[in-house]
Amino acid sequence: MSRIHWTNVHILPDENLGGVLREYVEVDRKAEVGEYIFTINTNEIHKVTKGSEDGVYIDGWVYVYDGYYRTLEPTSIVHIDGQRYRLVDRKAKVGEKVIVVVANDTLVYRNVGEIVEIIETDGSSFGGMISPHDLGEKGAIYHFQYLVLEPVEPAEESDDETEASESVLDLLANLARRVAELERKLGEYARKIDGIEVDIQNINVDLGTVEENIEMIIDDIVTLDERTQPLVALVKAVKGDE
Repeated sequence: MSRIHWTNVHILPDENLGGVLREYVEVDRKAEVGEYIFTINTNEIHKVTKGSEDGVYIDGWVYVYDGYYRTLEPTSIVHIDGQRYRLVDRKAKVGEKVIVVVANDTLVYRNVGEIVEIIETDGSSFGGMISPHDLGEKGAIYHFQYLVLEPVEPAEESDDETEASESVLDLLANLARRVAELERKLGEYARKIDGIEVDIQNINVDLGTVEENIEMIIDDIVTLDERTQPLVALVKAVKGDE
């Protein structure tokens, strides 16, 4: 299950909504290609261009290991003209605003991200066929095309509640940073241990090679001794004659 950092909210243009600003939260899970990530060490936002077994690529070739970033996951909250709205999948009412999420050239509303105010609902027919749709200024907009924009009203809080909330958020933010730092150090220690294990393996290989060389030298010495024994005996015999 993903762990969400609700205190770390980012507002980014959502390409799937025609560039409308949307709120994203940091989630502890592996990112997929096309998603945005927040890099913990540099506090930057990047788009994932390629996946990998133990990390992701950003900006084409820069590599970020898993654990050193958080995936940015879109919420249902968008920002339009300075107002926060919640995206809701239901039939709109007269006077409500909707945002187009499905569009093509055969429809009246052809642009994803277009904002439409509903002036009439329960359209009964279109082209002689029963077609469930509402009406905006330009004409019919089908229910499958849009999501309703419900205004998000800020909760009223007293000064004491606001101060307490800010203190809690600061505490959680600091805790998140400390956890991220500990996770980073843990990753560094794990890589160092892996490096030490590799060094030990290399040392064992080198020791094995040295042992083989020593055995070869001993064999050469024995062979040389065997070959020189007759010569030594001959020298001793010649000296004895003298």
